Amino acid sequence: MRSPVRSDDALIYFYRTKSLTDSFLNPTIYSKGRELARLEKDQYFALPVAAGTHYFSWTDDPDDDEEAWVTVTRGQLAFFRVRYRAIEPVEDFEAIEQMRDLGPIEAGNIFDPSVVSIPVIDTP
Repeated sequence: MRSPVRSDDALIYFYRTKSLTDSFLNPTIYSKGRELARLEKDQYFALPVAAGTHYFSWTDDPDDDEEAWVTVTRGQLAFFRVRYRAIEPVEDFEAIEQMRDLGPIEAGNIFDPSVVSIPVIDTP
């Protein structure tokens, strides 16, 4: 069976920790209007992408201040912490620590077939 991640892909992780200051509503993550997944607290997902610049938002038609972006190279890992109405880039070491006890996204919350739930420690 072929891996969902090619060796030349970068892998972008999105995660959401449990926080009393974050909304109980679960944001849907979009990439250029494409619905990727709905992220609940204490969960993560990953998105394999080609090298280049990629844009993400919690709305399907974002204003400039409602969009996060990252430029990745082949094989790179990148991390975004998600809160209701916010997506923030996070340094690798901090994200890996914060993701330690999180579970993978539930299958019913995945809207795009490219979304995967590979644990960060199992990445190629």
